[in-house]
Amino acid sequence: MTEAANGPAPTKRAQTYADGDWHRLHPLTPVLRGGLAVAAVAGVFLATVWDQALSAFSNYLVYQEFPDTEIGELPPLPFGGSLLVGTGLILLVAALGAGWLWLTWFMHTVRIDDDVIEVRDGVLFRTHRRARRDRINSVAIWRPLIPRLLGLSKLEFQAAGSDANVSLSYLAYPVATELRRIVVQSEHSHREPSQSQHSQSMEGATDAEGGNSAAVGDSVDYATVALGGSDGVEPDVVRHVEVPFGRLLGSLIVSLETFWFVLVFAVIIGGFVITGDLEWWIGAFPAALVYVISIARGWTRASQFRLETVGDSVRVSYGLLSTTAASIPPDKVHALHISQPWPWRLFGWWRVEIHRAITPGQSESNQGPSHQMVLPVGHLDDVRTVAKLFVHEALGDRGLAAIEAGATGSLAQTLAADNTSLDHDTAGRGGTDDLIIRPGRMARLRLILSFHVHSLGIIEGALWLRTGVLVRKLGIVPLRRIQSAARFRGPWHAITGLDGLECNIVPGPGVTRMVGFEKTDARPFLETLSTRIVRAIEHNRETSTGHLTPPRPDTVSPTALSATATTQQIGHES
Repeated sequence: MTEAANGPAPTKRAQTYADGDWHRLHPLTPVLRGGLAVAAVAGVFLATVWDQALSAFSNYLVYQEFPDTEIGELPPLPFGGSLLVGTGLILLVAALGAGWLWLTWFMHTVRIDDDVIEVRDGVLFRTHRRARRDRINSVAIWRPLIPRLLGLSKLEFQAAGSDANVSLSYLAYPVATELRRIVVQSEHSHREPSQSQHSQSMEGATDAEGGNSAAVGDSVDYATVALGGSDGVEPDVVRHVEVPFGRLLGSLIVSLETFWFVLVFAVIIGGFVITGDLEWWIGAFPAALVYVISIARGWTRASQFRLETVGDSVRVSYGLLSTTAASIPPDKVHALHISQPWPWRLFGWWRVEIHRAITPGQSESNQGPSHQMVLPVGHLDDVRTVAKLFVHEALGDRGLAAIEAGATGSLAQTLAADNTSLDHDTAGRGGTDDLIIRPGRMARLRLILSFHVHSLGIIEGALWLRTGVLVRKLGIVPLRRIQSAARFRGPWHAITGLDGLECNIVPGPGVTRMVGFEKTDARPFLETLSTRIVRAIEHNRETSTGHLTPPRPDTVSPTALSATATTQQIGHES
């Protein structure tokens, strides 16, 4: 066992943690993990000691000034009248507390090898958590305020699955940073051993998912920064997006929270003017306090937001008092969700979130804006940069250029940008592979505001889902990430003779179900989508294994694919 104390250099200490043996964390780990409980016990203990010390000192002064004072007239001596006994009890309690903290630290061990990351914890009740390294979706470093002041941090490995995260808390910050580099770069070398060998041969190859001639080498240009060599040097950090302080504060003020706050105050003022009763102002202070706290909380959590690339991973950093830095491999992102609340429309601000196969850890849920947030507020250029970092391979340059038209209008405008006509109520094609469908006429009964933008399409190598007017929403799902596609019909669809379509991916904030399409459009669209999903998955498998072959033509019957790769749900309404 080794202690995370002063001694070897951070690089050697981090390499020691990854040698496959069991190790212990920083000695202050039990105190910091105890948090408020340890602080409360220590506070009560110190208050008791202080009170007893003052009582003993007051008795001493009384005896010195009034030696003839009767014993009954003096303040009672603590601990049965013996200061020595009291001191002994205090020291005993302190020793027991320190011993318990040492025992919890001694029993808290971690092990990292080439296959798994394991943590064993607990004294009376033992826990044993394991995370397979090939299931790790991102590696995050949390730095709450108190550990940050002590130079410590929490390293969390966020794995696929529910409550599958494994945390190492706490480590010295340089050691945590170096250990993150070792794990992330090791996973990259195991995940894609042949991709770098074939990247040059793929230049100019036809994209099997989108049918365009975008070079794969261009789609991963951010990953050309070399990985750290044998000397353990971390690759250079390339910053792509940074959210200025003014924009972040403005996005918090120009928000739906502000709208409701103004509405509440308008009701209070209106009620006071009409009735003249001061009781109307009782709710003013709580409303103002809640609003100010929400603004301050959002600002401190999302301050200093930066999106950077380190090697082939994207690092998301944010936080003012407590900071977070999460490294996310782009191939672990399952979908992109772009949204714009109506108050932001005047300023051209957008928000971008992602779908990942993880559940947020405790630290993240308390400190971060969202475990899925990759851009809290930004312009369309920032949105395109985020899309290029995470899903460029599925979009290509043409798909990136179509984001603005698709997000601000309907997907039909993405085809119009390519000088391709589209029938307003039927399926339309752009180029040879793009396919977009619009809702049927009867869908106006349900899509009162969003009928003119509601659309679903296959553009390049991704499924695009566009809906929403008050809150504009655009979902982009790489075809190779879709687990299944389905057509559903509920009571409303049965009455109107329409169909709904959905894609099944890992849970997230984005739109995955769309309603209101004509049967004549939905069924061929689903068959085409099934075929394209199979092609995309096969092409991704060939690319990852190094056996690069041209995308094969559609020789599989769409009907057979529809029967095997999709499902149809009857009587289930969105």
